[in-house]
Amino acid sequence: MLDLNPTRLRVGHGAPLEPDRVRRWASREHRRLSRLEAAGRIRARTDGADAL
Repeated sequence: MLDLNPTRLRVGHGAPLEPDRVRRWASREHRRLSRLEAAGRIRARTDGADAL
């Protein structure tokens, strides 16, 4: 959704989200999960469930 450059993201509940704030959160979360994976604390998905 963020690739479409929206001005607001509206989800099924709560207030609309600011796209830049969502991008920052997603970037932090990606870094956090990458560190956990590198430390062997989680495994990357290999079943293709996250693919389109």
